[in-house]
Amino acid sequence: MAKKKGKKFTVPSPAKIESVMIARADRFIQSFQAREPRRREAMLRIALLIEAQAKLNIRSRRLIDTGRLLNSIKHEIEAVGNDIRVIVGSFAVPYARVHEFGSTDKVEIPDHDRTITQAFGQQIAPLVVRVRAHKREMNIKARPYLRPAFTKHKRKIIDILREANLG
Repeated sequence: MAKKKGKKFTVPSPAKIESVMIARADRFIQSFQAREPRRREAMLRIALLIEAQAKLNIRSRRLIDTGRLLNSIKHEIEAVGNDIRVIVGSFAVPYARVHEFGSTDKVEIPDHDRTITQAFGQQIAPLVVRVRAHKREMNIKARPYLRPAFTKHKRKIIDILREANLG
């Protein structure tokens, strides 16, 4: 019986296996860290794109009274595990949700004073009257500004993610 010539198989030592695994893990971490700036930059581009369009939508839909809603539109980029997330929205204005989604809520109106200057269509001397607490049903239709911003730029967002090898 003839022996086959070839390489002799040897079992590597645990120390050798561990060093190879560490080297591979180091390369993976370096590769991930090299992609990290690209990922952040891509998410920043997406955030700024949606934020700018949302502000344009607020202006075009005439949702500006004081400018508070417009100035409240911001973005946040956060790292969660291996993910980078972008959040665009209003973080400070409670009525932003009502504009975006509409509302049919009942609102509690507290006791308050009201000054009236007209009665039955006629001008009268200013008179302060007490209004008791009551509930009022709101029926405000949705006037979205954020969702259309995302929808309008969906293709561009996909292209940005592809450029960064994320999509």
